[in-house]
Amino acid sequence: MEVSEILQQKSTLRKHVIAKRDKIDEGVRVGKSHLICDQLLDLLDTNADTNGCKDTDVAGAMTPAVVVGSSNAATDLPAAVAGLSACPLKIAVYQAMGSEVDLQDFILAAYKTGMRICFPCMTEASFDVAKPWLKGRRMLFYEVSEEDYRNKQAAFLRNPLEICSADDVMNQGFLQVPPESIDMVVVPVVAFDGDNYRLGYGGGNYDGFLSLVYALNNDVFLSRETATSETRERPVIVAGAAFIEQEVDCVPHEEHDLRLPLIITA
Repeated sequence: MEVSEILQQKSTLRKHVIAKRDKIDEGVRVGKSHLICDQLLDLLDTNADTNGCKDTDVAGAMTPAVVVGSSNAATDLPAAVAGLSACPLKIAVYQAMGSEVDLQDFILAAYKTGMRICFPCMTEASFDVAKPWLKGRRMLFYEVSEEDYRNKQAAFLRNPLEICSADDVMNQGFLQVPPESIDMVVVPVVAFDGDNYRLGYGGGNYDGFLSLVYALNNDVFLSRETATSETRERPVIVAGAAFIEQEVDCVPHEEHDLRLPLIITA
């Protein structure tokens, strides 16, 4: 199949599924988002491991306050997740747009255990002829404090699609988190199929980022099959978040499109 035909199929499917997602009742979306956040917390509980931190870290990174068992917690935290504050995990999330799965419950619960949360930011980059779909942009992740998250201090939180200067973001005090230091990535999804192929918004940003994460971790990830294993080292968690209404028979895919190890749905 020609690339142009695949791209047209993706575009048509993307519009169809987003329209379908938009029609989900707001109250139903909120309830389903809560359930998905609970499942994401369960993944951390299953994968809990406080035996040391990753070697690669962010120089001068903020030290989060640990608040466990607060009466105003966003959700009940699994005991093992609460214990992870001894070695804060670095979790890459996203700021929900439109009718996407809202990760707020998961994000606030993670903050309460001292985990370090980072968000994607679209930055200016040189045009790469080998990756024309990136259109001279690069998605980087920056650590965001709970206060900045709640107040939406960063432009990339107020508008995730805004293209920023990496220097400007750093000058505002946001520290870049390299792919090799991330312990968990929660990926936004437009559509998905039974083979865990994901359809995004067409920018190729997560495909580029995840290809680095996959290579750095030798394709070893938490999956449904390994989630109960007690013998392996803690694998990186990469999980898509989607409503079950977003599942389709087949997601058209190109060579650079990657499958997700896990897709969490409700």
